[in-house]
Amino acid sequence: MRFDVLGRLRVVDGRGRGGEAAGLRLGGARQQLVLALLLAEANSVVSTDALVDGLWGDSPPSAARHTVQGYVSELRKLLGPVIEREGPGYVVRVDDSSLDSLEFEALISRGRNELADDPVAAVASLSAALGLWRGAPFTGLDDAAVLLAERTRLEQLQLLAFEDRAGAELALGRHREVVAELDALSCEHPYREELRAQHMLALYRSGRQAEALRAFQRTRAALVEELGLEPSPLLRQLEEQILVQDPALDLASASDDEASSDPSGPVTNPYKGLRAFTEADADVFYGRDELIAQLASIVAGDGGLTAVVGPSGSGKSSLVQAGLIPALRNADRSGANWVIALMRPGAYPFTELEAALVRAVDEPPVTISLLWKPDSDLLRAVSRILAEDGSLLLVIDQFEELFTLVDDEQRDAFLRGLIALATDPRGRSRVLVTLRADFYDRPLMHPAFGRLMTGHVVNVMPLAAEELEAAALGPASRVGVTFQRGLLAALIDEASGQPNALPLFQYTLTELFERRQDTMLTRAAYQELGGIRGAVASRAEEIYQRLDLEQQQAAHQLFLRLVTVGRDAETRRVVAASELITLDVDTVTMHGAVEALVANRLLVRDRDAVSGALTLEVAHEALLSEWDRLRRWIDDGRDDLRQLAAYTHALDDWLTAGRDPDYLLTAGRLDQFEQWRATTTMRLTAPERDFLDDARRQRDDAEAAEIAHRAEQARLRRRARGRAFALGAAVTAIGTVAIVAVITAAGTRDPPKIDFVSSLDLTGNEPGAQYEQGLVRAERDFDLVIERHDLAASETVVAELAASDTDLVVLDSDATRSIAPDDLDPDTRYVLTDYAWDDVRHDPDPLRPQLGGHKFDALPNVTSHQWANEHAGFLAGVAAASTTETGTVGFVGATRTGPQEDYRAGFEAGVQSIDPDIRIFAVYLAAIGDGREPYDAPEAGRFVADRLYDEGADVIFHVAGRSGAGVSDAASRLSAHDLWTIGAETDQWEPASTRQRPHILTSILRRSDLQIYSVIDDYLDGSLDPGAHRLTAADGMITYAESGDALSADARANLDRATEQLASGAIRPPRTPSGVLTEPESLLEPGTGTSFFAGARAVPVRATLPVGWETENVFIFKSDADPLLAISFFDVANIYADPCQWALLDPPVGPTVDDLASALADSPVFQATGARDVTVDGFEGKYIEFTVPDYSEDECKGRLFGLWKEDGPFGVSSGNHPNLWAQSPDQHNQVWILDVDGTRLVILAWTFPDTSAHDRADIDEILDSIQIG
Repeated sequence: MRFDVLGRLRVVDGRGRGGEAAGLRLGGARQQLVLALLLAEANSVVSTDALVDGLWGDSPPSAARHTVQGYVSELRKLLGPVIEREGPGYVVRVDDSSLDSLEFEALISRGRNELADDPVAAVASLSAALGLWRGAPFTGLDDAAVLLAERTRLEQLQLLAFEDRAGAELALGRHREVVAELDALSCEHPYREELRAQHMLALYRSGRQAEALRAFQRTRAALVEELGLEPSPLLRQLEEQILVQDPALDLASASDDEASSDPSGPVTNPYKGLRAFTEADADVFYGRDELIAQLASIVAGDGGLTAVVGPSGSGKSSLVQAGLIPALRNADRSGANWVIALMRPGAYPFTELEAALVRAVDEPPVTISLLWKPDSDLLRAVSRILAEDGSLLLVIDQFEELFTLVDDEQRDAFLRGLIALATDPRGRSRVLVTLRADFYDRPLMHPAFGRLMTGHVVNVMPLAAEELEAAALGPASRVGVTFQRGLLAALIDEASGQPNALPLFQYTLTELFERRQDTMLTRAAYQELGGIRGAVASRAEEIYQRLDLEQQQAAHQLFLRLVTVGRDAETRRVVAASELITLDVDTVTMHGAVEALVANRLLVRDRDAVSGALTLEVAHEALLSEWDRLRRWIDDGRDDLRQLAAYTHALDDWLTAGRDPDYLLTAGRLDQFEQWRATTTMRLTAPERDFLDDARRQRDDAEAAEIAHRAEQARLRRRARGRAFALGAAVTAIGTVAIVAVITAAGTRDPPKIDFVSSLDLTGNEPGAQYEQGLVRAERDFDLVIERHDLAASETVVAELAASDTDLVVLDSDATRSIAPDDLDPDTRYVLTDYAWDDVRHDPDPLRPQLGGHKFDALPNVTSHQWANEHAGFLAGVAAASTTETGTVGFVGATRTGPQEDYRAGFEAGVQSIDPDIRIFAVYLAAIGDGREPYDAPEAGRFVADRLYDEGADVIFHVAGRSGAGVSDAASRLSAHDLWTIGAETDQWEPASTRQRPHILTSILRRSDLQIYSVIDDYLDGSLDPGAHRLTAADGMITYAESGDALSADARANLDRATEQLASGAIRPPRTPSGVLTEPESLLEPGTGTSFFAGARAVPVRATLPVGWETENVFIFKSDADPLLAISFFDVANIYADPCQWALLDPPVGPTVDDLASALADSPVFQATGARDVTVDGFEGKYIEFTVPDYSEDECKGRLFGLWKEDGPFGVSSGNHPNLWAQSPDQHNQVWILDVDGTRLVILAWTFPDTSAHDRADIDEILDSIQIG
């Protein structure tokens, strides 16, 4: 009998007899559940009580036990004696041949045992195990909670089986075959890091390194966003290994050793490029035999401390590692039993020393872990690791690091320890250091060490001609290559006597070998490289130029991290891969740069001697001086590198202290590094960013707490004064007896009823969220409940509130526009948060009457607020002028109305306060249009910003609502340049995309939260005055945002100073711009204008403008003509059958050119000419003329004669007459109706009987010049 639970429960008898789904009929659902419960505990007794619980839970029927017995009896009749009665319950007797879940586990166990020795068999066993699955365990019994634990256990085993099989497949080199499966499993189980690690490894081995890094980023995002956790150290280590292409990730091949010894196989390059020779390279190290012998004699003799000194590139490290050390290990050179420890000081020399000693001995004693302590007796500790007849040689390579990377206290302690080793009375310890000649004076400044060092100094001179010849011919002969005649002489001639000669010589030989022809190194390749001095520099520049733009920027950041600037010179710095991973550079982009630089031997990979972490380093210091681009990077970034070194020192203390807040930067040091971060071009790592952000947050929290404390104290004082005044009045009026009544009344009075009316989503983005913050804070501080009312839900809400018992109603700008004075209750106080009656100083549309609002200023129960936009504009101008590098900035508004002109006037004044020579472009979107409301036209914003940036602007201040998103898009799309945007009213950084955020310099904020809070606070303490009030920088209502930290320290200082001057009244920005609009030439060339057509898509229209003609919205018009003369570009949605009563044609006009032409020609109202064919700028269409009849204004509704309803926002727009085109009596219209690639475009030109011949000629000139598309 065969039982299957890995899927739907199924039983098949041994004779193949079956029923449903090829299995036996198992009865009803409860009977099947009994069997499932027994199989879930196969070969174990399941009590009757457990079966009852599994079937009915806490509500079993009275005959539950009897019913269970009946189910078991039926199952035994069907299945036979496989179910036995035992003790208090029942047991199913099965093995792995009769229950698929047991077989599954047996196959998994077998597969795991086979993994190490026979991955092929492991794959077969694990595949067989996974093949048993037909679906989720116990499918069809999903509601049975009692089976959940077993189902979960089996599914976890299945995942382990997938992982084990993938591991075996990867070991067999089948990485390409498992990529798709691992990708699907990783997506299905995003928190399963082992699956993702296998997926990343499979991608890496398939040559898809960038995808592997992106896969890590997806898993990290899922862990951080969903669980708040970072990936495990193992997964992060794998990311680092992929970044630097760690050879340990490569698949080991059994044939590798055979291939390397096969003469017919690929020949290994015997030259080392810029890398130093190591002990393993001793067989190809030639040319220093005499110096090796001299050095070995000194060390083996009485040389307690030996200094190997030479200029950079003289071969010091190679001499010691590939020459001296192998010589000492050779028994015929010295009879000493040498223990040789090799190290570099790094930033922590004692830690490096400990690691070097551990590597040097086979079984280091536990006491060696004490060596790192500065106060330890190094000589005594070292003696414990030496055999009785042994000697220690401590080799410290690149000794100059002790003077560039180590602090004074640790350096002095380390030097004292070296002195103790070098003066060992038993003569068992030797110290040898390699030191760059330009650092020779540094150890001499330590008197005791200096005296000791001068006793044995070995100077490494440039290789002589015969030594260079040996260094070239020796390695070549080992691999069977030769030099073309004259090549070796040219190489030696150029290298002789030159600084950095040896690494450049080796690098040139390395490149010549790579470019050999068969077995010959050629002069042609030598000339192509540019000789020895050109080889490294030209190769580095060639590799750099092959990188894409983002990779070049990553390489710039990388090389700056790989350099340490000293007092007089630069040295290489070893950088951990983990540092690069957290650098604010895309990991995949950095990988591309690292891959190219490592592959071409400009950078070398290694592992940290202490931690084993992966590291990168410049292959040789020669690159720092020979490559002009890198030289410029270092020179330009010298101050930044010094600041980074100081900053990193403080950062290390903070990290070592477990990010203790007491170690954060404060006061002057915080200001110093804030200014540096704002101005540096260096990208910071995540810990470096966290360090400054946490310090700033700690400072800001402290300042906010202090401000809140002072505000609370002030509020309490105001209330105390108010209560004292009320109490004094009560005493004066009715005597002492009344005091009790006054106090009682004050204690029992209900809190005031306050209502807020808005059309904004208070739970969404700003500014609604700002209002909500102020409301919530007021409710908390004043123990109130404030009712919110949605204007969109009821336009009569204000009138309804007037009929209620409300005390205070606060309205936003939309709510203000929806009401009239008659809607207000004289006994209720009202506050209009954004009321601007006097702001309509510029007519936004010359073709329509101005639709104004109502005047509330004189009402005694109304307080109105008007924002001082000129203050906001001034701050924006200061920020722009403090940031621009091109000397050109821009302003983008929506419509040329009073509030927008305030912004522009302030912006101009703010720019000029910093630098009066800065050029300012200003554009209003309504002047070009894109067929939509100018505040909601991101395409127009993008179009204008593109042209402003093209004209040299690098900072744009936009005050155009949602159209500003287009400005940000333009900056982000041109991200190769330092382009900035400044937002208005709300913090534009918060809702911006990750691509836009790096280009948002700041936003000039309206503190609506503070406004609403102050209104309620003033009302409660009786200081809310009626009348009009302007909100300025003086009361903190207008300020600037620092989100994104893009502002430089200078910009912040200028903004703070400007804010103080605005607050004190020392600066009073104008509310009228100082000059005319200055548009960029690319937007408005001399004599031309640009407008946009409102239709299915934007159609650019250009035309020559005679003197006196302007553009606005979709119009070209003559502003001083009376009546107005204009040409417009638009489409028609429908025409009016009755123009005076605004009755539209029914059915409406169709969408084609012929539809509209016929409707106009057939209308008895217009009495138009017949439509005739016409072509304008290559586009075909119809032409019609008609004259508006001489109507009486009293006859027409609203005194407006309606022509047609426009497809767009530029006709008169209100609730009564949307998109109505008003026409004047005797107005003569010329109409071109064109088909522009499927979009209908209407061009309308009008004149009057008294229009002059000159003006008519201008109109004809404009019409003749029109260019479409």
